[in-house]
Amino acid sequence: MFQSENIEVRLNTSFKDLPADLKMLTTIYTGPVDELLNYELGILPYRSLHFETEWTKESLGCAVINEADKNIPYTRTHDYKYYQIHQPEVLASKKSYLCKEYPADYEVGKEAYYPVNNTESEVLYQKYLELLKERYPNIILGGRLGAYRYWDMDIAIKNALDLAALILKNKNIS
Repeated sequence: MFQSENIEVRLNTSFKDLPADLKMLTTIYTGPVDELLNYELGILPYRSLHFETEWTKESLGCAVINEADKNIPYTRTHDYKYYQIHQPEVLASKKSYLCKEYPADYEVGKEAYYPVNNTESEVLYQKYLELLKERYPNIILGGRLGAYRYWDMDIAIKNALDLAALILKNKNIS
């Protein structure tokens, strides 16, 4: 796909820094719409995360454990070797790289992970959509942040596939 002459990939590049002629091309944007529009209408609420990692001889025995105990301050723990199930030498390792995810407040400049959906944020998001259509009519919003939805990954992936199917059906990408 990336070898197509119709697709240009730019890494570490803000949409706002692109030349005007590129901003007129159809673009799939998966970041926060309020950030794209310089927070002109206010900041949409997000939840952020803080991570603590360690190498240890302990193992979870699985890829992830979600915590539901109110006395545990983190929401989940990952044991990254179990994401490498196709590499037996990694699974056999006596060491594990564990990562604990802690909820964190969002502020501008931090990473936005999850939208906080409520009536007020939905009203603000809809106003941003109107502003986006005026400024950048060729942007297609995707992903959790672009669609401003708190989706589980299966739904996020389904949304991406549905969006791709819709784009291919319409074939109106300039």
